[in-house]
Amino acid sequence: MRFLYLILLFLISGGIFADFEYRVLVRNEEDFAIKTNAINQDNFLGFKSGLSGNAKMLFEAKFKLENLKLKFSDLVLVPLVDGSLTTNSILEANISFNLYDFYLDAGKKRILKGKGFMVSPSDFLYNYLPDYNKGRENSLQFKNGFFLAGGGYYSDFGNFSFYYIPEISIDNDDVKRLITEGQKEIYTGFYSIGFDTFDLGITCIYREVFNFGAYGSLRISDNFVFYFDVGLTGKESNYILEKENYPYVGDIYNLKEKELKNTLQALVGLNVIMDNFGLMIEYFYNDRGLTIEEINIFKDEAKKIANDYNKNNPVSLLNLGNVANFVTKNSFPSFSRHYGMMRLYSIGIKNWEASSLCILSLSDLSGKLNNSVEYKLENINIGGSFFFSFGDDYSEFKLYGDMWGVSFYVEVCF
Repeated sequence: MRFLYLILLFLISGGIFADFEYRVLVRNEEDFAIKTNAINQDNFLGFKSGLSGNAKMLFEAKFKLENLKLKFSDLVLVPLVDGSLTTNSILEANISFNLYDFYLDAGKKRILKGKGFMVSPSDFLYNYLPDYNKGRENSLQFKNGFFLAGGGYYSDFGNFSFYYIPEISIDNDDVKRLITEGQKEIYTGFYSIGFDTFDLGITCIYREVFNFGAYGSLRISDNFVFYFDVGLTGKESNYILEKENYPYVGDIYNLKEKELKNTLQALVGLNVIMDNFGLMIEYFYNDRGLTIEEINIFKDEAKKIANDYNKNNPVSLLNLGNVANFVTKNSFPSFSRHYGMMRLYSIGIKNWEASSLCILSLSDLSGKLNNSVEYKLENINIGGSFFFSFGDDYSEFKLYGDMWGVSFYVEVCF
């Protein structure tokens, strides 16, 4: 913690001599949700319905002196559950130096790429974050960065940047909470260029194998923007349920990891802006997901396992547990091959912001609908949301266990 206080003292005292910006965000959120699903016999999965929540305090500071920039971000998380641990995490702490058209970065930093709202296949560092209301960018303010070193060059032909993320292994729990949980070695390269009506980005990372991505947008008019986001992964893993018959025992469904090579994820979207409302539509293709035929086979097997469940039978317990683990490990956006999203949101309504978002599995027509509203008064935001999942009992979003719920939050920003 002494290190934290020294950084804060340096940044604040530096404000006397240089450009200094800071932001303090305090957010208290309360949630009530009903959690269960068709395979949760006798609450086998230990779902906890009812009230939950947390309080967050986010501190961000930016310091600039001529060609030197420093950024610091720290998050204190207080779970509103008895016995839960209050944690403090340094999300970002980095330094950047500019010289002519070159720049160098070092420290703990977040790098955000891509265009997708619900997922971003070209962003291999932060592909998906489960904020159903405001998308990936808003969620990232509470997300840890990576320790890295690198830099880039601004040219007439676009922006080139390269970063090295070293492997870090941590055993100490206090260090994991405050600094990092560890990271794998990654080499990254990025390119982006923008024009009046069109922009394009290319991403490349090496993590055992090469992964390539591309994203961009085309402004057809002031009211219509088309965008795309594509990622090709050299190697990825997924999980399958494999049925094996054992003499005197019967059928056992084993959960096995399956290696996938050269898989494609692609997203296309359209954002339409009207007078006081906007409409965003996205289609996402996931090459790693189950086909419709495979989903139907899984549903039949899951029904059979659930109907035959006997808590006194070890084989029955094992099979039901492996079905539940299969759903968890292949959760959205990895379960199905085809997804759709539609989001209707308000624009320019004084003090108010509202949105209705629906994420749909086009493979089994299950989904999740989330409606939210927020009232803004100077530096205070008050909001709430309501969600529910729909589909048949053994469909994707119903098996995740979130049946319906409401949330309420108060947010103060200084």
